[in-house]
Amino acid sequence: MQSINSFFTNAQQQISSLYGFQDALLYQPNEPDTARTIVQTPDTFHMPYETITIETPDNEKLHGYLIKQINRTNERETLVFFHGNAGNIGHRLQNANLLYRTCNINILLFDYRGYGKSTGTPSETGLYTDALAVYQYVRKRNDLNQEKIFLFGRSLGGAVALHLASHLAQMNATPPLYGIIVENTFTSIPDMAKRLFQVTVLDYVPNWCYKNVYSSLSKIRHIKVPILFLSGGQDELVPPQMMEKLHEECKSSKKQLTIFPDGQHNTTWLSHDYTTRIRKFLAEINVYEKKKFNHIMFDEIISLIFYIFILLFQIHFTYSSSSSIILYPSFERIVNQLSFNSTLPSCTFIICKKTETQANFSTINITNEYLFKLASYNKISQQKKISLQRPYLIASTGIYHGKRIKYRNNRYIDQFLGIYYAEIPQSLEKPIKKRFNYSIQSATKYSPYCMQSLLMTENLSYGSFVMQNNFNDDCLSLNIYRADLRYGEKRKAIMLFSHGGSNQIGGGSLFDGSILASEGDIIVVTMNFRLNYHGFLSSGDDRIKGNFGLWDQLLAVEWIYENAHLFGGDPKRIVLAGHSAGAGNVMLIPASQYCRGMIKRIISQSGTGLAPWSINHQPKKLIERLSHEFNCAQLNETEMFQCIHKLLQDNKGDFYRLHLSLSIADDNPYPVIDNDFLNDTIENIIQSDIYKNIDLLTGVTLNEGLYFAEYHIGHFYSDLTNQSTSIGKQLKTRQKRFININSTAIIPPDIIKTQDNINDDIYDYDEDDIDDIKLHRKTHVEQVLSYDPYIVLEQFSKLDYVERYINANFQFSKCYINEIRKRYEYPGKNNITMRLKLYIDLVSDLMFNFHMVHCLNLRTQISNQTSSNYAYIYSHRPTFKARSLFRDHLKTLPHVIGHFAELDYVFGVPLARGYRQIHRNVNISYYNYSDDEENFSRQLIRYWTNFIKTGNPNIDSLLIKNSTIEWKPYTSNEHNYIFFQLNNIHNELNYFDSMYNFWIKFFQTELNGGCHKELIIMKIKKHIGLFLIILFVLLIFIIIYFICKRYRKNKKNNIEH
Repeated sequence: MQSINSFFTNAQQQISSLYGFQDALLYQPNEPDTARTIVQTPDTFHMPYETITIETPDNEKLHGYLIKQINRTNERETLVFFHGNAGNIGHRLQNANLLYRTCNINILLFDYRGYGKSTGTPSETGLYTDALAVYQYVRKRNDLNQEKIFLFGRSLGGAVALHLASHLAQMNATPPLYGIIVENTFTSIPDMAKRLFQVTVLDYVPNWCYKNVYSSLSKIRHIKVPILFLSGGQDELVPPQMMEKLHEECKSSKKQLTIFPDGQHNTTWLSHDYTTRIRKFLAEINVYEKKKFNHIMFDEIISLIFYIFILLFQIHFTYSSSSSIILYPSFERIVNQLSFNSTLPSCTFIICKKTETQANFSTINITNEYLFKLASYNKISQQKKISLQRPYLIASTGIYHGKRIKYRNNRYIDQFLGIYYAEIPQSLEKPIKKRFNYSIQSATKYSPYCMQSLLMTENLSYGSFVMQNNFNDDCLSLNIYRADLRYGEKRKAIMLFSHGGSNQIGGGSLFDGSILASEGDIIVVTMNFRLNYHGFLSSGDDRIKGNFGLWDQLLAVEWIYENAHLFGGDPKRIVLAGHSAGAGNVMLIPASQYCRGMIKRIISQSGTGLAPWSINHQPKKLIERLSHEFNCAQLNETEMFQCIHKLLQDNKGDFYRLHLSLSIADDNPYPVIDNDFLNDTIENIIQSDIYKNIDLLTGVTLNEGLYFAEYHIGHFYSDLTNQSTSIGKQLKTRQKRFININSTAIIPPDIIKTQDNINDDIYDYDEDDIDDIKLHRKTHVEQVLSYDPYIVLEQFSKLDYVERYINANFQFSKCYINEIRKRYEYPGKNNITMRLKLYIDLVSDLMFNFHMVHCLNLRTQISNQTSSNYAYIYSHRPTFKARSLFRDHLKTLPHVIGHFAELDYVFGVPLARGYRQIHRNVNISYYNYSDDEENFSRQLIRYWTNFIKTGNPNIDSLLIKNSTIEWKPYTSNEHNYIFFQLNNIHNELNYFDSMYNFWIKFFQTELNGGCHKELIIMKIKKHIGLFLIILFVLLIFIIIYFICKRYRKNKKNNIEH
């Protein structure tokens, strides 16, 4: 009896232990330790992908990758990959890459709940729910062939896939699954438990005692679609007998079992003929499906016969007559005819019309012979005039002829200007790729800038680069500057440049990339994208999602990625570079799930994606201000948005604004976190796998905040009541603008154009308005320069300017205002010039420097990082003659270097003397560059282009060190910066550490909700009213108590007497 009790006691303990620890034994999402934090991305294997998030019915979010074939995506099979019980989808990418390359299929990988970056906790019912949610997601993708969706499951994933297939079969789901592949999958968890634990008592345990069952054997009987069983003959975990049993019980008429003799549980996919077997299975399914739909194929055969007839007709006319009626010509034929007589082979209207949306040369493996033919290099050897050496470009959007410039050492620069990568954009909508146009289009002139304010841009320069004032909605274009293909690399690295201007003004043609391209042996591309309200207006929700300017730039990246090989570029080395707001943009674009690893490196000059002005966190404030200024605010919300849409569609007035205040993160049209283009903060994304393989070069000028500080002093500290201003704002009575699109005047930045024709368009205003209109016609620069600088600085020095600036940018400024004053105010107490310098430092640190260093420090903390980080400080005073209100004071500060000072030298302006067709928007006669400055420009170009080509600014593509001073990388142990100073380029260690350590504690205090003392004071202030009432009531009660007590005492004394 005792032995029986012992038996049952032991059995109970075994069952209880098994039930309690079953999840821990089966689900291992934390194996290895980093499996929940680090998920490798497909770009590691150069697979194009998009990151997807799938929400389940019980509100879990599943993280996954959709890896699509570049060509004929919607014709390919799509494999839904169900992985095993440990790790995450990143650990399956090598296997996925093998299937992607050899089987030419699309692949969707996802992590179950509780695995990788998916939320939740794994369970059997949970994984079944996940599988159905993923399947339903796939069925909603119009870009995937819904007739060719099949499931792949390994180990535990096989059990999940079989459950899903069984469920779909019982539901008679249409269209049915294309097929199923299961690899090393068990019959059930109870069967696995008996095999692994080999405890006799388990033979008597019913299935309901198991927390997880996964009864694949009973479910497989419902499956009728084609199914392939793959088993490892040496599988130490799931014996081949289980796979044989599943195969035996399956009722499908198209079932196959393959056992790989040497295959183990986790390495069967490395077996010989593994992918060959899968390809054969897919081919057999295809034949099987064709037999099922034979009557449909009859129509296809008729179409094929018709096509062959047309083809024979074309061949007959092409080779036996002089008729010009031919089909759409081949790429080779187009190249040969362009090279021969600069014309295109003709084609019928019907066929050409058909090919407008079908032309795709991304699969063309273009040889150097055809690339050189398109470039017309043969005409150089024939000594033809340079005007006849017309280079050509065939791309997915059309066929273009550019222009050629002869540069030094008999090398040539090819320019393709104004190539449209998108159709005319619709207001507040994403861009659409430009349709293919079968004609030779001129690419020798810049397109107009995107819409922006005439008042803001009139007579305005970006450093020495003078802006044009030709604006149009049809503006989404790019400009290509190509080094001579006959020299250097055969496939050249590509730099795509995003211009600055607060995302409100500017354009791609501001910067001529010719010299940068030729000196550095690269290809430079500049681009236009929508600005201001058109590009970045957002409501903070789905009504106006925003980021349209970012979508434009991403489409430009896609155009380059698709066409790079057709103009001599390397699509695997696309480098995004940007200045100021553009520097923020180029960090946001790779952060998008839609970028799919197309970017190799980033150059971020004078800004980063972490800067407070790079993201608008309160987009509704901008909507409110816009609707108020243009009389849309008094309507209900629906009508308000209709009014805003109409305002932007009509585009009749100069309604663009740049709202400036002491607040760094002002409510201007900037990018937003829209949960579409951007679905997380840039700070989090920088630390994720997305940035792990992207090299970064970033830096600042010595005093980035110079012009911003000057603007603050001139506008906000000269008048105690003036805290903000809107550049571009006119009188309410004057809304129309008149743009002279033919204006070509180039004005140096230190000359302000006078408004002699002020009366030309104000004849219909009252005399009282004339003076106001004349004042508003002045640019903001002119208004500042009209002040007496000594009076302004004297007024500035009397104010609590540091406190006002900090109050505008910190919520809990009282916690640390005294420390800030000690650093940025008190040292200049008796010196106006020093006060100015310290204020410039304050603005520089908070607008640019701190966030650059923070970005670098976050980058160095990424585990398993394979990319590099380089940082610079530019300290050569600019040659251009910037108008400054405080020029006399700045003369006493010879090393003050403001915003955009380095751009002249990076783009090679000092080297453009004698080349009239380069940098035409820079009046070089105003700038006397020395020989030392020309050499300095070459040195900067060498550093920049080395980094673009190799990720290391010190070595070129041949791994040859060609820099005189080694630029040391920024690492967690060594915070290196290279100082760019004329005739004194050198490295500085830990230059910004003191500044960074000073500010980081204050930013942390902001995140923590303020300092403890301040919190107590705030809480007291918040409850002071209630506290005073309670205190008053208590005092009344105390007074009444003592009055009563005294009354009783007196009464008692009277009675005694």
